Amino acid sequence: MASKLLLRCATSLVVRSYPGVIRAASTGSASPKSHDKPSTKATPVNMSGNNIDVTERVIIDHNDIKQAYEKLKTMSDGKDAEKWFNQLLWTIARHSAAEELVVYPLLEKTGKTGQQLADKSREDHQKTKEALAAMDGQPMTPELRRKIDTMMADLLEHIAMEEGPGGDLEVLRKGVNKDDLLSEGKSFEKWKLLVPTHAHPNAPDKPPFATVAGFMAAKVDKLRDLFRSFPDQSEVKSNKEQGKQQK
Repeated sequence: MASKLLLRCATSLVVRSYPGVIRAASTGSASPKSHDKPSTKATPVNMSGNNIDVTERVIIDHNDIKQAYEKLKTMSDGKDAEKWFNQLLWTIARHSAAEELVVYPLLEKTGKTGQQLADKSREDHQKTKEALAAMDGQPMTPELRRKIDTMMADLLEHIAMEEGPGGDLEVLRKGVNKDDLLSEGKSFEKWKLLVPTHAHPNAPDKPPFATVAGFMAAKVDKLRDLFRSFPDQSEVKSNKEQGKQQK
């Protein structure tokens, strides 16, 4: 109940600060080029339909992360590569924060196994956040690419664990009823509009402190993003479509 109240209050704040963001949240793909910058013409984010539960939304994010990384690896030009690294960082940061606010507390409610999985996932997130924070804002060089590859190898292992047998998502499907999974799926997507868009390894990773710290960091992060280069919305959408076709 408290988390739902926080979400309603936070959503109200964002509607005032970023006109059109929540109003437009119906379908489409996410990019800071569109909905995370103050605008009255926000492009919709991934909230298509009401029948996508939280486990499915997590997988959608995982695929977005993988596709952004694969696109980054194909970029030989440093400036283009930096755009896709910014997109990758932005996607990971929002996804991780939303998981910590929605998915892991829900996972802990399923019992001891869920609590252990949530603890392990938070540890994995911390490692990723520390790596991302160290790389954030760096020019694209061969050394940075190697660091990105190392970070992504660990993150992809974490993703495989979450999606695999006995992982976070399977435990959620078995331990949480469908209506709650659907409701939390909506909360998960809404929180992504409010959370930080950069890694903050020193910030709390559990509610309610993560919520308060996230609000404070998100404002600064969104200003930082105004001065960053990102791929166009059309590029992000095209990359997602190509990823679907390759499956």
